[in-house]
Amino acid sequence: MIVNLSRISSGKIGYLSLLGLFLLSAQIQASVSFTISAERLQDPAGIDMAQSGVLVLVADTSGDGFQGPSSTSFVTADDFQVGMWDIATGGGNTPGAFQGTTGSVSLSGDWGEEDPLAIYWFPTLSLPIDAPGEAVPYGMYTNGTQDGTDPWTTPEDGTSGHKLIFLTTDAENLQPDGGSSDSADGLASNVTSGTGPADPSGLSAESSPGMIVLTWTDASDDETGFRIERSVEGSDVWELVGTVGPGITMFVDTTVETDTEYVYRIRAVRDVSWSGASASVQVETAPNRARIRNLSNRAVVGTGHERLIGSATAVGEPGTQVEVLVLVRGPSLALPSDYTGNVLADPKITLVNLETGEQITNDDFADWNNGEIETRFAGFITDPKESGVIFTMVAGEKGYSAIVEGADGGTGMANIEFYELGGTGSIMEARLRNLSNRAIVGTGHERLIGSATAIGEPGTEVEVLVLVRGPSLVLPSDYTGNVLADPKITLVNLETGEEITNDDFADWNNGEIETRFAGFITDPKESGAIFTMVAGEKGYSAIVEGADGGTGMANIEFYELLPGQ
Repeated sequence: MIVNLSRISSGKIGYLSLLGLFLLSAQIQASVSFTISAERLQDPAGIDMAQSGVLVLVADTSGDGFQGPSSTSFVTADDFQVGMWDIATGGGNTPGAFQGTTGSVSLSGDWGEEDPLAIYWFPTLSLPIDAPGEAVPYGMYTNGTQDGTDPWTTPEDGTSGHKLIFLTTDAENLQPDGGSSDSADGLASNVTSGTGPADPSGLSAESSPGMIVLTWTDASDDETGFRIERSVEGSDVWELVGTVGPGITMFVDTTVETDTEYVYRIRAVRDVSWSGASASVQVETAPNRARIRNLSNRAVVGTGHERLIGSATAVGEPGTQVEVLVLVRGPSLALPSDYTGNVLADPKITLVNLETGEQITNDDFADWNNGEIETRFAGFITDPKESGVIFTMVAGEKGYSAIVEGADGGTGMANIEFYELGGTGSIMEARLRNLSNRAIVGTGHERLIGSATAIGEPGTEVEVLVLVRGPSLVLPSDYTGNVLADPKITLVNLETGEEITNDDFADWNNGEIETRFAGFITDPKESGAIFTMVAGEKGYSAIVEGADGGTGMANIEFYELLPGQ
């Protein structure tokens, strides 16, 4: 930021002229220009803040030291105000970019050559202004010696290019880049931050995939916002990563790298008056991890209580949303060549909002929302008799169930598929987290088959729990069929072909499911597995059947496990 000021001498008769005051040529005897350069403006905490404020050039007319401003005047005692400028109107808002205006100043009876000079900076003010007021931050800038032996002084008449550099207390060895000034550095003295807002407290940080969530306690009632500052562990360099408005005590930093330790601190801000920094908090981001993206189940669809029912819920900051596509395939489903049954020829889906009870039905996907599915996913569904819905799940709500049946009352094999399309949350994005399907489990090709794949950076992993419930399944009181009394699950790695079988969940990995999820499964005849999916690979299928060859109603459930679960 650069401000040019020209001074003109006319003997003992003086006046101050700034910006456009007409000067009679007969009055001009000699002139001198000042270049006032703020090449590194920072607050007392060392944070760049050359964004706004008023500069005042002051002369010490008697050499008795600068008296500083009062609440009612920019100069006190015998100090003399030479000129004043508004930084924000100077053409730039960053250190070094300010281009000031040129004014003309004459000597007066109060100040003259060799008078010491200083610059006052009032970050909270703007022109026009009459007085600094109470508790306004300011700095008084003189030359680098600070002891009065080599002050900035008013040059002789006719001198041009007198440059004054002013910086803050941490400035080191910045030299003038021209002009005839013999000042070396400009350093701040008598810097005061006035009465700033109270320091925030209770800062805490929680790491989630791709983000760090910060929360703190607001101790002030007059702040205009908060600054969030971050450094990498082992570094003393702090950077501003974001700001929030008054009264907001949460910030989500999505600019973090994986597997990195960060240190955070928070400052309350009132205009350009700042609080001290909160106690810092250190947090380490987790390695990048995959996530469940889509789930599908193939089963026989009957009528009444034997319709196929799929359910899904979302996880995330309450109120955030995730868009989901659910599809039902029947006519296009490829069945084994030796299967003697039939596909569900005309599938219909009824989507039930478990939070509100609202129901939405679709028979043919082309009819959904004026062809939205057909437009957005052209070629993904090929048979016009198949059905689908695009809907929004909200984290913190109960989720949705999708009931699949024959539009004409028919029965047969069908596939229900859930696809996460992306979150729309502004704080912490919601995501599809678990899916369950209830269906009739038969034998041979009519076993229940569930499949899942993961998305993420190739090679990253996500841990998944799959459970099959039979004996503990609560069926409608008027259902005349039976549950699958002894379910068995076979987990197939579609990338390698490896198969893992579990009959009773207590036998899984020396009781791992029973230990980690005590109470979540209550019947020892039910089965489950914990496995790891890798993003970029084909995923897994889970085949459900009766361990003793039995048949009946069962529920298959997939859960994405978060770190620590």
